[in-house]
Amino acid sequence: MNEEQINFMLNTLQEYGNIPSSEWEKAVGMFKTLHLTKNEYFIQHGQKPSRMAFITSGILRLP
Repeated sequence: MNEEQINFMLNTLQEYGNIPSSEWEKAVGMFKTLHLTKNEYFIQHGQKPSRMAFITSGILRLP
């Protein structure tokens, strides 16, 4: 993730509650950018979720 995406995510999440900088620094290392193409799925129907998403651009349809 680039610095702009990280700051956008932090600012958005801070609207819902305070995130201590020490915790944020730990979490940032776990994030990665994933680009989905049109008609590509983040998760398939019936699949057990093992990750979560933070959308920075575009829309994500739910089945």
